Order: sequence, then structure tokens, then C-alpha cells
Amino acid sequence: MRRRPAVVTAIVGAFVSLLACGCTGRGGGAAAGWSAARQLPVRAVVTGYAPPVLSSLWCGSPGNCIMAGSRYKFAAPPAGDGSQVFTVSEAGGSWQRPQVIGGGQPSRIGLACPAAGSCVAAGEQVTVNAGRALVAIQEHGVWGTMRSPPGLNALAGPGWGTGIDALSCGAAGVCLAVGHSWPAGVYGSQVPFRPFAVTEHDGSWSNAQPVPALATQDAQQTSAVSCDPADTCTAAGLYRAHSGQAFVVSERNGIWGQPHAITAAFGGRGSDSSIDTISCPSQGNCSAAGIAGDQAVARAPLPFVVTETAGTWGRAIVLPGARAVGVRPGDSGFTTIAGLSCPAPGQCGLAGYSASMSSGEHDNVDASAVFVASQVHGTWTAAQPIPGLTALSHGAPAVVTALSCAAPGDCAAGGSYARPDGPEHAWLATETHGTWSQAAPVPGLTALGGAASQVMFVACAPRARTASTAAGQCTAVGDYDTKFRGTYTEHFFATASG
Repeated sequence: MRRRPAVVTAIVGAFVSLLACGCTGRGGGAAAGWSAARQLPVRAVVTGYAPPVLSSLWCGSPGNCIMAGSRYKFAAPPAGDGSQVFTVSEAGGSWQRPQVIGGGQPSRIGLACPAAGSCVAAGEQVTVNAGRALVAIQEHGVWGTMRSPPGLNALAGPGWGTGIDALSCGAAGVCLAVGHSWPAGVYGSQVPFRPFAVTEHDGSWSNAQPVPALATQDAQQTSAVSCDPADTCTAAGLYRAHSGQAFVVSERNGIWGQPHAITAAFGGRGSDSSIDTISCPSQGNCSAAGIAGDQAVARAPLPFVVTETAGTWGRAIVLPGARAVGVRPGDSGFTTIAGLSCPAPGQCGLAGYSASMSSGEHDNVDASAVFVASQVHGTWTAAQPIPGLTALSHGAPAVVTALSCAAPGDCAAGGSYARPDGPEHAWLATETHGTWSQAAPVPGLTALGGAASQVMFVACAPRARTASTAAGQCTAVGDYDTKFRGTYTEHFFATASG
């Protein structure tokens, strides 16, 4: 991991996933219920490549997960960058060696899986003047090559770049990738984007198709998509006009509905809103979260939530309690939604953080607030701090980077915190039957020699609930540094709850 204190992690996130001792108290002991962190079989140093970057994690059942990553290749070809993309799979609780995906070389990669051993990957290879969208299919645990979606080059036309914005798969096996094309070498807020979509089913991709409903509304690229078990996919994005207006739009069997504009949480001219994440547990029932502000009154951004029930979207509201735990109106700062997970309609978990900044010769985060909230039977509860996190960090800034829920009221979250004038350290917290545990350090990292660490991703897979355990097992993946003779080396770890 690049060395940075938690306060710098907060800035980066705003602009762009030993033995458990059972201690709780003030959150000083290792995270109870989590296994000792294990080093993952991802080589930190490969000749000719930069250190690896992990980009996503998916778990289908306890002990069966897959994560994706990439390595930037030095001395990249003249046409653009070169990267080695790979996945690392866990089978029966044992992590396997990385599997390289051949073909094109995207610099970043997204991953979605309808079932174990059956996944899709999508990314973008950056060229000198534009980009090239790439996709790949995994069947029976074996990856095909990364290549352009069929028909996309003809659809985009000569001299146009292409990129993938979001990717999701429904439980029935249909996956949807949405993206956009733009004139090569043209940048800025007025770039004429052309949205497109491509669908994967039974091991093959459909021809790329335009999305006229978005093109006619002058939409920018989509920001998120979620496919429900019935294979209806709902995408969220941002209109270019009106200072930024969030929208949602649904697709089924290749047919797109009309976009629905999300009423800004603050309302009025000068308002802007953007949806960062969306989760659809069943057809016609989705929840989304994002950030909204009001330029006219210089308000700092606040998180908002909006819900679709039986096919009808409600009005966006500021997340209850956000002002109490986050940035105060008028502060100079930012807010980030780290995760939204809805295991059932109207039953969701959400995590995020906000930070205030002081100005001077260099901008600096002088405070941060991590919060979690729940949607219960369609109603959002007030955001609350993660118990014990402030005590764990001794008041220094902390961030949350991931959240996942296996069942209503059973979630896990993780991130990093920094002691004053110290490096960042990974933390985890678990919600069981609606109650959050104390935030605590990841067990086992000290034994691995971790000098600094962070949780990057959390994914929870369902399992039978008992009176004392949550209805799911969660896996957390992160990175840590070891130090030898003044040199830091990055490694990756995994730990599981239950």
C-alpha cells in the first residue's frame, strides 16, 4: 500500500474496498469473532510491474470468494498503458494462486458473479487519446480473454474512446455492463457522451447497444448499476444539465425504460446530487444513496437516500442524523458513501464518513466522522457512529471503506484509523441482530509484521442464523506493509468472521 496516514486516505477516498481475543471494552482488543489475518498469495514484487492494486471482492458462500486486481506494467507500449489483470479465488476456505486474465490490458477492473466459478470482468485500457472498454467471462472457474464487447467499435465509430462505468449480475445469470463513448482527445464537462450497454448470458456477450433514453436526456456516464434476482437491472447516473441531477433507469431483456429524475435532497436552484451506490434485492425494490449539496448556500455535502417500492421511486431525503454525526452545514469538507447493502426489500445497511478540512499552505483533514445507518421496513434510522472507533483512534481521523450485509441487521464494516502522528491501522466491526460491536483492530496483523494496514473490501455470504451469531459469514480483505531496513513492502491479507 502507498504509505499515507488515515487523513490522506480520507482525501483520496473523497475524490475517487494472532487470535481473536473476544475483547470489547474501549475497542482496544482484536476484533472478536474474526479469524487471524492470513497473508494472501499475491506477490508484492514482480519484475517490470508496479505493486498490485485490488479492485473488488465477491463471496458466494462462506469460504468461497474471488477478488480481482491488476498490476501496471512499466515501459508500457506506445499506444497506451499496459497492465496485468488477475483474480484470486478462495475455495473451501483456502486461497489459491492468482489466475491471470489474458487478452487486453485494462488499467482497472470490475468484477461481478452470478455464481461461484461463473463471473464477468470489465475494465478500460487507457490509450494516448482515449480509452478502450474490455470485458471477459469466467466459465467453470476458467477465464476467457479480455476483449472489446462485440459491436462496440462499430457503434462508437472511428476516433471515439469507450469505457465501462458499472457492472452487475442478477442471481439468474444475466449480467449488464453500462458505459459510454466519447470523441478521442476531447475532455471537459461538455464532452458529448454516448451511453451504451452490453449484456452477458450463458457465456456470451450481446452486441453493444445504445441507450437512447439516456442520450436524449444529455446524461453523463452512469455511476452505479444493480441487477435483481429477476434480472431487471437498475442504473443510476447524473444529468449534465441543472448543475447535476441524479437519475435512475431500469432495463430488462434489453429494453430500457424512461429515466426518473431523483428530486435533490435540498431542492431549489443550485442544488446538485449524485448517486454513488444502488442495491436492488428484488424486482421493483431498490435503495440508493449518494451525496447532495446546495451551491447557492455553500452547504457542505450531506448523504441522501432514496427508495423504490413496488416500482415507484420516492423522494430523496437527507440521511436522518447525518448532520449530528457528520460535517456541519457551512464547513469546508466532504462526505463519502463507502457502502450500501440491501439483503431484502426495504432492509439495508449503509456506511460512510465525512471530514472537515482546514485551509492553509496545505489543505488538511482536521476531523472525520464515520457513520452507519439502517433501513428497517422501508424507514431509515438515524446515522450513528461506529462504537469504540473514536477511542480506538484516540480522536484522530478514521475512515470506513467497505460494508456488506448477509441479512437484515447482520452486516460488517471495515476501514482504517490513525493514532496521532502514527500510521494507519485496519479495523473491523460487526452488526448482529441490529446491534453493532465495538470497532477493533484486525486480529493477526501484528503476527504478520504489519507496520501499517487498512481494510479494503468486505463481502458477506448468507448462512443459517443462530441465537448468538449473525445470518452470514463475512470476509474482509486489505493490505499491510512490512518494514525491513527502512524499506516498506506491501502485502495483502484476508480474515473471516464466524
